[in-house]
Amino acid sequence: MEQQVGFRDISWEQYEALANKRGSTPRPRMHFLDGALELMATSEEHEYLKATLARCVETWAMLTGVVVHRAGSYTLKNKRKRAAAEADESYTVGTRHQPPDLVIEVMLSHGTIDKLEIYRRLGVREVWFWEDDALTVHCDDGSRWAERRTSGVLPDLDLALIERCVRTGDQAKALKLLTSALKRH
Repeated sequence: MEQQVGFRDISWEQYEALANKRGSTPRPRMHFLDGALELMATSEEHEYLKATLARCVETWAMLTGVVVHRAGSYTLKNKRKRAAAEADESYTVGTRHQPPDLVIEVMLSHGTIDKLEIYRRLGVREVWFWEDDALTVHCDDGSRWAERRTSGVLPDLDLALIERCVRTGDQAKALKLLTSALKRH
């Protein structure tokens, strides 16, 4: 299981000092919002699920001709907006640009920080949460997040199919199921 620890009343400078001390290692993952800092050490299950989701999205894009660019879990931050995050996966659609169009978060445990608020401040258009063997999609409509059953940035992607693929618990089976389903259509 994931291990999370949270801190309050952390200045932006303290957040950056911790991030710099950690260096280029991706652990622990860090999320910051208005002085709240959350550190998370991910589990093997977490990493397997995020990799399976990423492989499904990228395979779907390759087979359908949709151009996506995976940027992984780099640090997105904005000092003025007092927000920073390291998504499990992030993508741009079409051309590469900042911020990403889509971020994916695997939620095996919950912290206390509002990740949707972080991503709203950072300008991300869509956030997917994998939680309890299901995807929830949150699209920024300009003033608030709207939960949807379809993706706004990848509207032709069958999210129910992606869920079925990930639920197999096996990346090879997931990709075979996805490929087979796409060939039938």
